[in-house]
Amino acid sequence: ATRPAEPSLAEARLAGEQRIAQAWGAADRDRVRDAFIATGAPKAEERANALVKVLDKYRDTWLAQREDAWSATHIRGEQSVELLEKRLDCLDRLAASMSALVTLLAQPIAAEVQRAPDLANRLEPPTTCKNLHRLIAKSLAPTSKAGREAGATLRELEALQLLGRHAEALRRAVDLVEQTATLDDPMLHARARYNLGVAQSNAGKYEQAAATLRLAVQDAAAIRDHYMVASAWLRLVSLVGLELGKPDAAAELEPAARAAVAQAGDDPRQVAELAFTLGLVAYGRGDLAKARDHMREARARRIVIHGAEHPIVASTESNLGAMLMGTGELDEATAVLEHARAATLKALGDKHPLLAQIELNRSSVAARREDWPASEASLRVALEIDLAVRGPAHPETNKLRTLIARALREQGKRPEARAELERARTSLAESPPTMPAKIELGVAFARVDLAEKKWRDAEAHAKQAVDAYEAIDASVSARAAALLVLAEAVAPRDPREALELYERALALVITQASRDRHGDREVLEKLAEIALAAKRPAIALAWFDRWPHATVALGDLRAQLEGSKPRR
Repeated sequence: ATRPAEPSLAEARLAGEQRIAQAWGAADRDRVRDAFIATGAPKAEERANALVKVLDKYRDTWLAQREDAWSATHIRGEQSVELLEKRLDCLDRLAASMSALVTLLAQPIAAEVQRAPDLANRLEPPTTCKNLHRLIAKSLAPTSKAGREAGATLRELEALQLLGRHAEALRRAVDLVEQTATLDDPMLHARARYNLGVAQSNAGKYEQAAATLRLAVQDAAAIRDHYMVASAWLRLVSLVGLELGKPDAAAELEPAARAAVAQAGDDPRQVAELAFTLGLVAYGRGDLAKARDHMREARARRIVIHGAEHPIVASTESNLGAMLMGTGELDEATAVLEHARAATLKALGDKHPLLAQIELNRSSVAARREDWPASEASLRVALEIDLAVRGPAHPETNKLRTLIARALREQGKRPEARAELERARTSLAESPPTMPAKIELGVAFARVDLAEKKWRDAEAHAKQAVDAYEAIDASVSARAAALLVLAEAVAPRDPREALELYERALALVITQASRDRHGDREVLEKLAEIALAAKRPAIALAWFDRWPHATVALGDLRAQLEGSKPRR
């Protein structure tokens, strides 16, 4: 018998074009464009054209990678037939994922129109199908009917995650994990479990998400999918450090995450994600210099991968801007945030969650400069976006409300500040009392109480927050901030008790390796006032000596403390 002739390059190209056309072709372009315009969303046609451009580029990259895979075996002779099959199967999965996204984008809701080009940019790049570590780990596509159906559901679920349809994604993810548990396909089950963890996190169910992601690590490790193991670790570190507000616990996970990324082959995207995640964790721990350095590394790596104007780079710059603000580099922070804002507006429009994050950080820079009207304006832009995208009950939406309340309070608009906090309290009514955003809300109420000299109410709110933060082992900065508010509330009743609270708070503050020192002078002023009332000036003077950077303009206050010391 003679061996069948191998397909020619022309035949391979035709097969690739026919396959990707099933996901994205001329009819799909028209269908998506018409659907966008039908939503009546602002700039719908412009966003549709931008989306078409992104998907056309993805298709072209996919075709180039498919031809490269074929040529590596049949022309260059540097790759086995078995590895070619895995690369083609990987590319086929990506085409199916693209198809699932296109199907959903042909039935868009108005809020998705603005974000659509960015969503398409977040499709898994075809170049990942050259990653030998991933290819060796992945099994070929399921062959049973049930397996194929579960695989299709998984792709639809991942598309829902991209679109931000969090409630629907969570329902589908729960069902899919149950479905794949009955199949003899551990790869599908591991991916389903990972996506359930992502869906729970996106829906604000952080404790459940953390537990699920730990199981996803085990599932992926059992099938030696090192890339998925690393992805789950990275997501878990971010979740524990940020959403759960436990940066110290997240830092303890760093060695496992680093090892997982290395074992997965140090994929450039994951190495950049690791730097990004560690930057956020360091920021949560108050080590601002390390956070800034990690984020600079993440930005540099992502520029190499995506280009300087890519939304992922803009996201990195948004976080870098916050860290530069914390280290007092306000001019650089402003420049970085303005670039991120311009790139985001151009690529994604004015209703994207990334713009909300950038506006939040711009508001922080304005607050640092004590430009409270500008800070409030940026926060309201961010709130409008989050209400549309995340909804009124999401923790991040209500964090914005607490910050708006602060900006209003600083402008002397206390009734408006309290009303904003009441809206947040109503929205978070069904959330568990251990949720960091809910605890932070109590601290915000206490600050308004202080401004209105409602000492007992302030003490009650602050005491509840202090206890709650300690119960969940929250970040040092969060616990210290709540203790300082409690001390200020207690001071009119018992200055000596307040002084003890101040010392507890400052003992936490100094454990932070590289922290934001902007408020140190105000802290020393209040500490001195309480120490004088408690007739214990030596305690304040000890902190004056410890923080000389904050005492430059406090000479008169130091003299008053010195003069109040007991004479022998």
